[in-house]
Amino acid sequence: MVKKVKKNKTVKTKEKKFRIRSKNLYLTYSQIPDLQIDNELYETIWIKALFDLLPGIGEYLVRIEPHRDNGLHIHCFLAASVGRFEIYSKNYLDIDLRKYIVNILHQGMLEAREDKGLIHGNYQSGKKIKEIKRYILKEVNLLDPLEVSKIVCSYTRLEQLQSIMYENAYEHLADVAKNQSIKVAHEVFINEYPELYLKKGSVL
Repeated sequence: MVKKVKKNKTVKTKEKKFRIRSKNLYLTYSQIPDLQIDNELYETIWIKALFDLLPGIGEYLVRIEPHRDNGLHIHCFLAASVGRFEIYSKNYLDIDLRKYIVNILHQGMLEAREDKGLIHGNYQSGKKIKEIKRYILKEVNLLDPLEVSKIVCSYTRLEQLQSIMYENAYEHLADVAKNQSIKVAHEVFINEYPELYLKKGSVL
């Protein structure tokens, strides 16, 4: 039997509960306040705020992107040091810049905004890790050590970032061997791809 619904009756749809349970997160905050401060300092402030919200961060990569509409976006990749992140509120990762900006002029700029410096973002699990990192660093020349040194991230070796340029380990190692030396390629093999090294042995 088909049940008829009256014309003017409003059918309520149940709102889907927000939930992320993932080892990796990809966060994008659009139209962040342009406080006219150094990008590296701004990114450092942002990751400090995220560490306060998520003490279990192990790996991180943060980058401000100037947008075509003259606004600023900030992209963040995070990986849990142990286990996974479990987030059940769509606002949990909102950043309240008023807690971290001490300059009076900048505080006034935040207060003048409609959001008062409480920045909401787009929060997703980070499934395609290499693609996410490539997107975040798309404007960076990863072959330039000076540019790489300014990136706010948890990576301590140049090779850790350069590896994202390649589709696989062998493409990376072949390029290092060609442009540097077999010896350097062997060191990268051991340090950046330890599981593959143990599986394949010392043969490149």
